[in-house]
Amino acid sequence: MVQYGLAAPRVRRRQATVNSIMTIKPYWHLGNWVFDDNERGVDREQFIQQIPRLVEDLVAGIPGAKNGFRLLFSPSPFPGFQRILSQVKPENGGYWYRDSKTNAEGFIPPSLLKYFEKLPLKIYLRAEKS
Repeated sequence: MVQYGLAAPRVRRRQATVNSIMTIKPYWHLGNWVFDDNERGVDREQFIQQIPRLVEDLVAGIPGAKNGFRLLFSPSPFPGFQRILSQVKPENGGYWYRDSKTNAEGFIPPSLLKYFEKLPLKIYLRAEKS
């Protein structure tokens, strides 16, 4: 089984509403995908476990993605979303999610609560050129 995981952002809590589309700008740094979120105090936060494989799949059609791209995510469907992560089971305050395209599972840690008030049943994703 393929597993995905996100590193825990060390940031202050921020609530997302159902209609929110949040954006981060991942880029390739020292052999891994990372992102910064100045508003939340995040600097080079790494994607861990198998999330880099999901990122590679999402950016396959984006030239120069390793120099940076936009990753949009939301607890609600939005125009042009490419992928859905669905909750599978809770663990240690976070949840395992299943990727709609590959059926691979990955752990979303409780630190995602810094983006959401509570972990959503589904997370909709889209990658696009910066």
